[in-house]
Amino acid sequence: MKLSRRLDEQFLPLDLTPFIDIVFNLVIFFILVVDMSQKDLVALKLPVADLGNPDQSPEKDRLTVNVTREGKFLIKLREYDLPGLKLFLAARAGSKRDRRTGFSEIPILIRCDRDAEFRFVQLVLQACGEPAVRIWKVHLAVAEPSGGRKS
Repeated sequence: MKLSRRLDEQFLPLDLTPFIDIVFNLVIFFILVVDMSQKDLVALKLPVADLGNPDQSPEKDRLTVNVTREGKFLIKLREYDLPGLKLFLAARAGSKRDRRTGFSEIPILIRCDRDAEFRFVQLVLQACGEPAVRIWKVHLAVAEPSGGRKS
């Protein structure tokens, strides 16, 4: 009688409900995190360029500045005026600055609507050159021609 009782205690059923709840929570978390990583991009009509390099492996810390047709500056869907943009860039650039050169190691991608005036891009470029910012690695986003790449 003692032997069968020990066997019954050894093979107790395992309740998997908490494990399933944890797995569902992890799935929801990762879905939200992946969705939030795409919030850098605003729906813009980018200017078309015949020559350009595809953005295959963007750098991890790259900052994306979206410039709308109206001249609004958006970073992670938050709108900045020009002084606010300069303050934001100065704070970000200062977090990763090369001590030897004084330039920031943070790259920046400027995405501008093709119907916007170029002076708005010029303002972002000037902000990158400010003494408190000094971002030197600047990329401009363009779209491919509708027929694909030309040789």
